[in-house]
Amino acid sequence: MVKNQYLVGKKLNNGAFGQLRLGRDLHYRSNRSSQTNSPLSAPSAAAAAAAGNDGDDLVAIKLESANTRIPMLGLEFRFYKILAPQRGLPRVSHLSGSASRV
Repeated sequence: MVKNQYLVGKKLNNGAFGQLRLGRDLHYRSNRSSQTNSPLSAPSAAAAAAAGNDGDDLVAIKLESANTRIPMLGLEFRFYKILAPQRGLPRVSHLSGSASRV
């Protein structure tokens, strides 16, 4: 759980600059309790539609080790904030941890 808003789910990819995980924004909808999908599973389009979940609450969460020698996450966050909203670039919404002091 990140900031009581984002639920961290399954790992999507690992790389030299961190780990990418699937997540859910728990505050995206006010009727979260009526949805039946597990918050950690990536629902198929049919399952999401059946549960009334259009997938808009899915987010990508990038994690970086606190012990990394050259932290890049804070710089990457600032880069995307400066360039936003450009077509084809991700929209970033939150940075926390030691990288937020960059």
